[in-house]
Amino acid sequence: MLQFDTSDPPGRELPAAEYLRDILEAEGITVEMLYNNPERPNVLARLEGNGSKEPLLMMAHTDVVNVDPEKWIFPPFSATVEVVMSTVEVQ
Repeated sequence: MLQFDTSDPPGRELPAAEYLRDILEAEGITVEMLYNNPERPNVLARLEGNGSKEPLLMMAHTDVVNVDPEKWIFPPFSATVEVVMSTVEVQ
């Protein structure tokens, strides 16, 4: 998910939403894509319970604020992991 540039504006959530849909469907979860703008869909998935416990609602958003790549060490949507090794002296 870190590699999807969903900066808003302009809002490019479609690839991230399709990715989430594909993962959920691969797990056998029914998914609906709801939208006013086809480039900015909402992903709706539901796991049916048996009614013995209270329902749980989880909400999130896929768009992010714009970033200035000049202020980043690595490209902001690269998901780069930098491993820093340090030496510790044992006495």
